[in-house]
Amino acid sequence: MHGRAAAIAVAIHLSCAVLAHAQPWVPARGEGAVSFNYQTYDVAGHFDVHGNRNNNGGTYSQSLLAEIQFGITDRLALTVGVPFVASKYTGPPEYRVGGFLTVPGRWTTGRITARSRIFGSRCGARGGSGGSRSRRSRPL
Repeated sequence: MHGRAAAIAVAIHLSCAVLAHAQPWVPARGEGAVSFNYQTYDVAGHFDVHGNRNNNGGTYSQSLLAEIQFGITDRLALTVGVPFVASKYTGPPEYRVGGFLTVPGRWTTGRITARSRIFGSRCGARGGSGGSRSRRSRPL
């Protein structure tokens, strides 16, 4: 009976789905932003497969994400982000693996993202009041 009720609920949910017309926001040509995000992680231990606390793997980590976003055109933006991560083992010495205590800080795998706005005005909405378009909106 539960399987039938679940199937009916899924069928109703899927029949009510609506198509969304979202577009990404992109900065105007020549505009951009620079951001830095810093985080610290202090982990005292872990939990085993049975949910019991296990204090043998404490770590302290710090990370910094440097990110640059730039509008190449009014419809195309490029974002480049690179994280810097440093970690230190803080658990009991008998659980160290191969003398491993500290990972020196290093730049790790970054990312490059391109976003494009295909339809709509500068704010990404289709149309607008009276069907007007932003004066800054230009095709690629």
